[in-house]
Amino acid sequence: MLNNIAITQDEKDIIIRLQALLASNTLKPSEVWTCFSLPKREQYFFSGRQKNKVQKREIFTTQEINCLKELKKRLVADLLKHSNKRCCYCKRSVGRYGRSLQIEHIRGKTLNPSQMFVLDNMTMACVDCNQTKSHAIDKNNISHTIIDPKSANFVYTNHLNYIQISSADFHYLKYKWVANSLGKNTYEKLDFPFLENMEVLANISPRTGELIDRLDQSIAEFIGRPEAEDVAEFMMVLKRRIIRQP
Repeated sequence: MLNNIAITQDEKDIIIRLQALLASNTLKPSEVWTCFSLPKREQYFFSGRQKNKVQKREIFTTQEINCLKELKKRLVADLLKHSNKRCCYCKRSVGRYGRSLQIEHIRGKTLNPSQMFVLDNMTMACVDCNQTKSHAIDKNNISHTIIDPKSANFVYTNHLNYIQISSADFHYLKYKWVANSLGKNTYEKLDFPFLENMEVLANISPRTGELIDRLDQSIAEFIGRPEAEDVAEFMMVLKRRIIRQP
């Protein structure tokens, strides 16, 4: 449980309580993660599977909220250091066009709830890779078909290479996978061609770049909140329609 991260007994007790709520099916995996990632005194949860029925529950005390916020800061700092402040999948750096990095579960938390708080199952991903993987990989439980950045002796260039060319007015990004590796599946399943197109278009069209920036900020805000999943998905669809027609 978050091995290698300094964790107090109070913080450990909170995580154990969240795991118990998960094990008892009191809360769904996405709801447990929301409690950890965005702790509030009162949380809103769906009643069963019906999104039109919402329950309000008091989960944490103010002290527990502060504990979780501090724990998350240390967790994010550790993951950013490991990822060198880049997305673990596409290797784009944080900050370009408002892109932010999200905590990413390599093996999706919904179908692998026991690994939700396992550090070796966590890394950082951009909103594009995070959302695409959520639909194309995690829902099908096929994380083994793409790269695992936290696997033993993992070397990114054994699977994928990329080139970036930048000038004052132009930015070019292109990926190439390594034969007989997980690079091709990663390139295709995480839709790297979309990223290549977006990087170029956002540079040659400042207005498009600004719009992508605003969408990324909104998507980053809604990711991980069960009540806002549909909004985040809609914004990703809108972003893709701006870059290219499906």
